[in-house]
Amino acid sequence: MCEGRVNLQSMQASEASEAIKASEVPAPAIKASEVPAPAIKAPAKRKRPPAKKKAPPAEGCEPAAKRPALAETVSNQKALAQLTEKCKAPCEPTHKRDGVSAALSSVAADAYLQVEPEVGRLMRGVEIRPRVKGSPEHYATWRPRGSVFFTLIKVRGNTVAFCHANGLPYYAAPAARLAEGCPVGTALLCQYCLDHGHTPRLLVFDVLEECADVKARGQHLRDLAKYLPQPLCAVQWAGQVDALEGFTARLPHPVECVVGLGEDPLLLQRYMRIALPQGMPGAAAFEGFLVH
Repeated sequence: MCEGRVNLQSMQASEASEAIKASEVPAPAIKASEVPAPAIKAPAKRKRPPAKKKAPPAEGCEPAAKRPALAETVSNQKALAQLTEKCKAPCEPTHKRDGVSAALSSVAADAYLQVEPEVGRLMRGVEIRPRVKGSPEHYATWRPRGSVFFTLIKVRGNTVAFCHANGLPYYAAPAARLAEGCPVGTALLCQYCLDHGHTPRLLVFDVLEECADVKARGQHLRDLAKYLPQPLCAVQWAGQVDALEGFTARLPHPVECVVGLGEDPLLLQRYMRIALPQGMPGAAAFEGFLVH
């Protein structure tokens, strides 16, 4: 009995020691590459909220980036104030800056490019010569100071304004068009000036036609007066030279000189008078007068 117990105890001790040894055996090494990496989910993309539209700047405002510097703003305000004050002041008469430009702005419109032969022969300039002793007495009129010569020519459905200063034809501005019913081919010699320094005026002083009789041309001009556009155009008075001396002093514009109307409507004779002491030799050789 005792021996059986001993064997049983020895067997149990043997099994226990083997179990202990088995527990001391290290586990097999596992390589890192053999261990699957845990799955990592990519973060979900966030949707950006729609961009807010910038409200347009209020009227009169500018973005700060485009806003001028304070010094520049002050400078602009000063310039604007100076310009405003300048506009409030009486403007310099246009004819003092450029008489031809001022005349064209009132009388002419677009350029007249297709010049018919019957119109081209009427586009001739006025010539002013000193009056010579012994020339026949004719009617005379005056030339306003700084005036610009024009010829108004009636064409089919319109009026041509030929500017003597630059030698160019234009369609007449509405204020200078001859009225319907005016005979086609009518050509009127005019002078542009300013009444009272600011009112445009177109003085019609002769008819451009082959007629040597000054009185006959004057009567024809008065017959055509009903076709002149108002209020721009007016018939310029012509008469005896002696009657002009007191007449020109009452005109609404300064007078440069008195000119005689001769057989050729395009050739004007400038009258002159030089005041010489009485009894001076040669005083009788001067006739007419010069008005300034």
